[in-house]
Amino acid sequence: MRDTLQAVRELLVHKKFEDALASCKALFTEQGEMKSAQLFAYTGECYEGLLQGAEAFACYERAWILDPQANWLLQKVQTYSAQRKAILDSWLMDVLAVPKVTVGAAIITRDDERTIARCLRSLEGAVDECIVIDTGSTDHTAEIAKEMGAQVFHFTWIDDFSAARNFSLSKVTSDWVICIDADEYLFDEDKDHLYVAAGLFQYMTPPVIMRIIQVSTIGTRVESNYDMSRFFSMREGFCFRGRVHEQVGAYVAGRFTSVYDHPVVGVRVWHDGYEDSVMQQKGKLDRNIHLLRKALQENPGDIGTLGFLGRELYLHGDLQESVDILYGCEHLAKHYPEYLRIPEVRVFLINALMDLGRMEEAMKLGQRFISDSSDFPNAWFEYARVHDRMIRNLLGQAKHLFVTSAKVAHDYRGIVSYDQDIVRWKHQAGLADVAVMEGRVADAYQLYSDILKIVPDHEGIKSQMKMLEDEARRLLNLVHSG
Repeated sequence: MRDTLQAVRELLVHKKFEDALASCKALFTEQGEMKSAQLFAYTGECYEGLLQGAEAFACYERAWILDPQANWLLQKVQTYSAQRKAILDSWLMDVLAVPKVTVGAAIITRDDERTIARCLRSLEGAVDECIVIDTGSTDHTAEIAKEMGAQVFHFTWIDDFSAARNFSLSKVTSDWVICIDADEYLFDEDKDHLYVAAGLFQYMTPPVIMRIIQVSTIGTRVESNYDMSRFFSMREGFCFRGRVHEQVGAYVAGRFTSVYDHPVVGVRVWHDGYEDSVMQQKGKLDRNIHLLRKALQENPGDIGTLGFLGRELYLHGDLQESVDILYGCEHLAKHYPEYLRIPEVRVFLINALMDLGRMEEAMKLGQRFISDSSDFPNAWFEYARVHDRMIRNLLGQAKHLFVTSAKVAHDYRGIVSYDQDIVRWKHQAGLADVAVMEGRVADAYQLYSDILKIVPDHEGIKSQMKMLEDEARRLLNLVHSG
């Protein structure tokens, strides 16, 4: 498959679109590669080169559904979106066809009258049924949901999100279910994607638990979270566990029994629950910590609960307790291969260690991190941040030591002569060099200028000043051209 795709790529590079399309058709027909994002992307490029925009859109959209982290595919989808409903080649229609399935949405609510209508409206035409589980609203959440056609059931809140989630699953009659929160709403352009994704993975063995994409607005930032395992087949008997930050899978005898694939699919929901005002309003962090502590009392060795509690404690500012718990979670992970969140644990642990000034530990953790998770960008980034923080700390120490070198000279009376240029100018040169590395260019230039008054022929100092002058001119040019 890989070699054949490479051959298709070569044909596309040389703009032999007809030949490339013929190769793509053969792959679909002979190998049945209906879940290959790369093959759909190449087929889209073929149609784009042949100026068949409708077919290009359909292929790019399917490729993006299968690989939504490929941003260039989304750009292609948006470019050709005007041709979304156009008539396609009959061959392509057959390739794009998926088994028909039913999809239900399961929603947990409590005092969500601000957002529930928006959530349900976004699901119209995207699912066959909406199950709303109200856990004790004192506002009009339940009434609004009923008016909008949702099936509303009441569940007594017992400090356990999994219990509420599992109750919602017991009410779903569809083949597949997407679990969505009341403060989320589905992207309008992704409404068809639920049926497509469910149909594509309907007969996968072993089954998959699909991740959807949560797009959050946090202040002025828009961030995408690909860590939402919320979309799965009802026939597998999956259930949730965990009082908060609940996880889904086949859970037997106190632990998940299998490690399932969790592919990301092109289903996006907007979410505003992480806005600072909403977090303060609902006290989510304090609530989560309370529920996680309660869960640990019931099951002290639960690795999932430990990981989440360590994370929430870090966010709450309880650094030392966070470190203790996250270290414990990291140690336990050796015995739980099905626990897949150790990279996240290490992200928060390394940050907590740095905030506590325990840089040597952070450095050792960073080494373990990149060794075990070399494909995870955050591993390299956090390890780099440890180095950066250590360099900054060392620069601060260097400043102190340069100043001390000149200061102690006034009281030195030893038999070994010291370098008197340390007092005259060398300690200032060291401070200037540190200033350059800290980005304090003006301070550095002033120090170098003062030194030249003492040693006017020093080529090293002149070279440093010329470098700063050249950089200043470059900066001015960038400012004026920008």
